[in-house]
Amino acid sequence: MRTTLVPPPVVTLLSAWAMWGVAGLPTWARLALVPSAWGWQHMVAVVLWLLALVLMATALWTMRGLRTTPNPVMPERASALVQHSVFAYSRNPIYVADVVVLVAWASWLHSAAALLVLPFFVVYISVMQIRAEEQALAAAFGDLYAQYCARVRRWL
Repeated sequence: MRTTLVPPPVVTLLSAWAMWGVAGLPTWARLALVPSAWGWQHMVAVVLWLLALVLMATALWTMRGLRTTPNPVMPERASALVQHSVFAYSRNPIYVADVVVLVAWASWLHSAAALLVLPFFVVYISVMQIRAEEQALAAAFGDLYAQYCARVRRWL
């Protein structure tokens, strides 16, 4: 079973590009409270990017430790159901990290309007990517996966 033809990292980049376009909206739609080159928005962005990096690295390291694939395009190749570490809090910590990256990007752009892209990203990933991954994991791990889904939320 293949998931979407557009891999999640590409969807994240396309969303960031769309946010950049939205950030060009009129001044009233922008969140530019500090005119300096390194205002608080940039500091928030850097902190959020670091948080996303730690979250993503922890998820990948955990998957690597169980020798299962992190490849989102071929979820049926999963050889283990990861339930500990960051996966004890979210079934999709890498997608949560992607959302944090996009929030950081909106902050870097000084644009509250850019956040309008986030719901589209979340819906697209949920419908086109996560559903296929969940079907593959349910087929591979059966009741164990159902119990995991009952314990841990999809996003947060």
